[in-house]
Amino acid sequence: MLSENINPYKFRFAGDEFNSYLFTTVQGAAYTVKFKPTPYLFEAYSEIREQVYELVIDLTRPTSSKPRLDPAIAVTIAAICHDFFVDKERILLYICETADARHMARVRKFGAWFYEFNDSGFLKIDTSFPDTNGITYYLSLIFRMGHPHRHTIIDEFERLARNYNEDK
Repeated sequence: MLSENINPYKFRFAGDEFNSYLFTTVQGAAYTVKFKPTPYLFEAYSEIREQVYELVIDLTRPTSSKPRLDPAIAVTIAAICHDFFVDKERILLYICETADARHMARVRKFGAWFYEFNDSGFLKIDTSFPDTNGITYYLSLIFRMGHPHRHTIIDEFERLARNYNEDK
């Protein structure tokens, strides 16, 4: 692992309706990592709908200088996700932001982070949704490999992707 000798930044759980975590880098950049409840994704499945959260990573205070590569950011986000999953069945939805046209870089970075920090206990499934303007949205779901409803999660997510893509 490339990051095995890198420590995460200190972070704190702020709570709130988005289950927010906060941290600041040595360069002074401030981040908020949110886990927004997203029950509508599996609305028909009462056993899992309250376990779904959208992962949002917000740079809330950029640095005044040109940012340099900081591998501790990835390590910190992985530690925050681990903390959020501890002793709970949760399902993370990650949607790569498209507003600045850097979504493909985000897809690659998020995938690399997952494979770097996954201890084989989690499963990641990916899909994409094209919209009518030609923009493709990339989504990932992450959940424990041993989730008691993993087959329902996989089947329903694949069904949602198929149905959405057939409508286009």
